[in-house]
Amino acid sequence: LDGLDLARVAGKSRMLEGRLEGLLDPVILGRERMTAAGSLTGDLFGGGLDVRRVTVERPFSAGREIGADVNVDRIDLERFSAALGVGRITGRLSGSMKGLRVAYGQPVAFDLKMESVPTKGVSQSVSLKAVNSISLVGTGSALSGLGVSLMTTFFREFPYAKIGFECGLENDVFTVRGLIREDGVEYLVKRRFFTGIDVINRNPDNRIGFSD
Repeated sequence: LDGLDLARVAGKSRMLEGRLEGLLDPVILGRERMTAAGSLTGDLFGGGLDVRRVTVERPFSAGREIGADVNVDRIDLERFSAALGVGRITGRLSGSMKGLRVAYGQPVAFDLKMESVPTKGVSQSVSLKAVNSISLVGTGSALSGLGVSLMTTFFREFPYAKIGFECGLENDVFTVRGLIREDGVEYLVKRRFFTGIDVINRNPDNRIGFSD
């Protein structure tokens, strides 16, 4: 594979930005399963991308499941959050997605772990819209109340010290956990010492329907 444009793979949604190349060898194809050794590397939203352990279950069926392990290194959060349409987040993000399985163009399983990486010359901030999106995914409810109205009036973005989360998907059940834990509190986003905003996972045992 040489210089595959990920935006073309994504189709009309245009939710991917980057390129992929490399060699899968050997590829073993059977009626029920395809496996491939080797790796594919490239870039994703300005960061590094590594894809390994590529498999396809039921390769000749319309319901085939494509699987892989994916690692990313310092992707540009500003470009990534813009593609997702979740608000503006700046900074760099690294992490891994193990056991990814995709069927009919939708993920059906994965274990995802992501953490922000402080990078010289790159700001770390999150907009109120993005905080609202993170809260919605993590808790099932959006931000509300007088405090939010006041923040919207005076603030557009908040600095953060760290973003850290892990997510799991299996049988349409989606779970979210924060990786930043201090004094019994689990954070998805941790503010700087004096300024910023915290996003706290108040329900660590959350179970969310992924289709929602």
